[in-house]
Amino acid sequence: MDPAPRRAGPPWTEFLRSPASGILATDFFTVETIGLKTISVLFVIELSTRRVHLAGVSAQPDSAWVTQQARKLAIEERLPGVRFLLRDRDAKFS
Repeated sequence: MDPAPRRAGPPWTEFLRSPASGILATDFFTVETIGLKTISVLFVIELSTRRVHLAGVSAQPDSAWVTQQARKLAIEERLPGVRFLLRDRDAKFS
């Protein structure tokens, strides 16, 4: 049996990158300070370019703070063409 014929279309790497152009992912990581205080850092990554944006730092983040940081990031960074935001099911993401 002969292999399947090559179909017209974009190369595999281009196909995989095309949907990533409108997707952002966000999450928190924690940092321990010299005074042994834990702070949370909210970051956002553009999947198409892998560019990371620091959205904010807080000792006690809540959903109102996260929402404000997202608005601030959208206004200051002017992220055009963003259609989707990936996040986990943390209560801080409202």
